[in-house]
Amino acid sequence: MIFFAAIVFNALFGGDPQSKLFMNVREKSSMAYYASSNFDVLRNVLWVQTGIETANKEKVKKLVVAQLAALQQGDFTMATVENIKKSLINERISREDTQATLSTRALIGNLLGRQYSTAEWCQRIKNITKDNIVTIAQRASLQLVYCLEGGH
Repeated sequence: MIFFAAIVFNALFGGDPQSKLFMNVREKSSMAYYASSNFDVLRNVLWVQTGIETANKEKVKKLVVAQLAALQQGDFTMATVENIKKSLINERISREDTQATLSTRALIGNLLGRQYSTAEWCQRIKNITKDNIVTIAQRASLQLVYCLEGGH
């Protein structure tokens, strides 16, 4: 359950155009050119990336932390979660016939010691609840801020 809850959490946090980061940091506040998250299943690490003006670094950091806090408190709708689940499932199914995807899934499955058929994977995504997402969100914390600044 934890693995699949982390996938849904990531999509809700920043891995989907309906996510908190995309909607609130990029769209509503216009503080970032892009704002997204990525869950690294091999390292159990969640990465957040934003393309920002350096002068906005602290404001964006506060916005990102606020989005995580909102998820930790269950401040999201199940309608959004259901849409995100559909998106994840559609993406999974649409990549079923690409050789690169199949070999990557097999490699990751072997490394993690677990293989899921598409049907089982989709069902496990469908089964994720709000409480599952909140539990994963509560495990996340800011550990490092890394800022690249361009030169002339």
